[in-house]
Amino acid sequence: MKIQACKPYFSEHISGAMAYTHILSGVIHPQRDAPLSEQALAQFKDAASSTKEGISVSMCFAGSSGTGKTLLLANLCYACQLPAIFVEKAFFDAVEKSRISALFTFAEKQKAILFFDEADPLLMGNTSYADEDTVDPDFIFKLVQQRQGASIFTISTSEALERCKMRLKYVVETN
Repeated sequence: MKIQACKPYFSEHISGAMAYTHILSGVIHPQRDAPLSEQALAQFKDAASSTKEGISVSMCFAGSSGTGKTLLLANLCYACQLPAIFVEKAFFDAVEKSRISALFTFAEKQKAILFFDEADPLLMGNTSYADEDTVDPDFIFKLVQQRQGASIFTISTSEALERCKMRLKYVVETN
């Protein structure tokens, strides 16, 4: 998904402090809910409740393009009355670990939901950035676990889905 897919759900969208990041706020309540199974809906509601209370939440929206992942983000932001920081896939190919740590710190200060779009390569360790400062999945998961607030990854591959099921509390599959 691209940032343009999110814009109909948010009245305010500005470029973030770092390349490939966007701050989305002023949630416009979606006219419909994303299609979810009863189990996925229960997970989503539990995650929304925890996010509202300021509890650390790590989750994954899994599904192919056009299955409602953007709508889920908008619904979560609306339910919690929180902004989102939308992080494009290209962010991880162009940034070192210290900048990623700064992104997590910024999101926590803003009390924003961190939303990592198309995170399959990141979660599988397949980024093109390769040296001693490589962004690996363990580093990302460590930051997610330490963070107060919600961190969400969108994925579309079964390999990334399996990794998310092992590492994240909530995995919401869209159809």
